[in-house]
This record gives sequence, C-alpha cells and structure tokens, in this order.
Amino acid sequence: MGTTKRIGRFRISNELIEKNPDAIQKAFAQVIPVRAEQMLHIDAIEYCAISKHFEEIQEEQEAPYYDVTYNSDSEEIVFKIVPETIPYRGIRQRLKDERCYKP
Repeated sequence: MGTTKRIGRFRISNELIEKNPDAIQKAFAQVIPVRAEQMLHIDAIEYCAISKHFEEIQEEQEAPYYDVTYNSDSEEIVFKIVPETIPYRGIRQRLKDERCYKP
C-alpha cells in the first residue's frame, strides 16, 4: 500500500488570468503548483498542485480534477472535486449573480 498525498489538477482560462489576476492570486495562495501546461486547444493553463484543500489520494492514484470557485463578495476560494463523469471546465468566478467564466 502506498502513501497518501493531497495533489490535484485544475485549469484556469487565459482570459480569466488576464481579466482578474486578483482572483488568480487568491487561488494560488492556497496551493503549491508542481506543474503547469499551456493547453492551446482550450485556451487555458492546466495546473497540478499540492494543497491542504485537496482530498488525500493514494500514491498510485491519478490526481483528480478540481473546480476552483472564487466568490468576490466573500473573497472565498472553494476547491471542489469534479466527478469523473462531468467534463472539467476550470475556475469560475461569481460576481453577484453573474459568472465571468462561462463553462
């Protein structure tokens, strides 16, 4: 049996990085990136990171994807694991009732 670790993957659109760097900065204050890859076909960067907010996985398991949501009113960052059956869409920001990133 392998050891457990808290590692996960998430994607952030290039557009959101340019339009709202403050939200991105708050998200990255919660993780330690270990890999970043530009995904040209979806215009986003995929990150692999370590965080206390990620669920523990066994060493031999593949890192799961997380949906990262930033609420600008409360300035809260929420990491939620994405079930494998749902296509991954990436970080979203809620500004009152409007989303900046539309999946």
